Amino acid sequence: RALAIYANEEAVRHYGAALAMAREPHDMHGGEVSPSVLSELVQRLGDAYERIGKRGAAVEALYEALALWEQTDNVTAVSGVHRQLARAEWERGHLDIAHGHLKAGLALFAAVEPSQELVELHLARWHMLFLSADIAGMLQTRKELQSLVERLPSPTNEAKLNLIASIAALDQLDLVGAREYALCALTVAEQAQDLHSCCRAHGLLAEFAMRFGDHRSMGHHTARALDLA
Repeated sequence: RALAIYANEEAVRHYGAALAMAREPHDMHGGEVSPSVLSELVQRLGDAYERIGKRGAAVEALYEALALWEQTDNVTAVSGVHRQLARAEWERGHLDIAHGHLKAGLALFAAVEPSQELVELHLARWHMLFLSADIAGMLQTRKELQSLVERLPSPTNEAKLNLIASIAALDQLDLVGAREYALCALTVAEQAQDLHSCCRAHGLLAEFAMRFGDHRSMGHHTARALDLA
C-alpha cells in the first residue's frame, strides 16, 4: 500500500520489518516461510530502496533476491530480477554486467515457452543497444521482438513495438514516420489503458510537434505526458 501511494520510505520500513520476521526460524503459525515468499519480500525491498535513491542497498537486495529465486523453479521471477539488475548495473555504469544479466535472463527461456517476461527482456535489451548506438544489435533485437509479439499478441505489446519503431525512425531522422508510429502507439495504448505507453507516446509526440513548429500540439502532448507521469 505504501508503494502504491509513493510513500517509499514507509515501504522500506514495512518491508524491512516483514523480512526480519520472515528470517526467523519459524513464523507465527509455527511453519517456515517459503523461499518464494522470502524472495519476493527481498525483491520488493530492493524496489523500495531504488525509489528513495539508495541504489547500493537496492542492488544488494536484488542480488540477494536473485540468489533466493534461483532456489525455486520460477523462471519468470529469476529472469525478472536479472532484468532489474541489468537496469541497475547500467545506471551504475557497469555496462558489461548489465548486458550479462540480460543474456542470463534470455537464456532461461531456451527450454520453456515464451511469456510476457521474455518480451520485457527483449525490450530492455533493445533500449540498452539503442543507448549504446549498436545499430546492428538494435535491428536484430527488433526483428526478434516482432516475431515474439506475433506469438504473444496484445495491445500493450503492439503499443511498445510501435514506440520502438518511432524511436528508431527518429534516430534515422525520419520525423514523419516516427510521428506516425507514435500516433499508432498512442491509439493502441489508450485502447489498452496502458498508461505507461501513453505517457511515452505523448512525450515523443511533444518532441515531434516541437520540431515541426506546432507549439499548440507540443503543449497538449507535454501536458498529457506530465499528467500521466
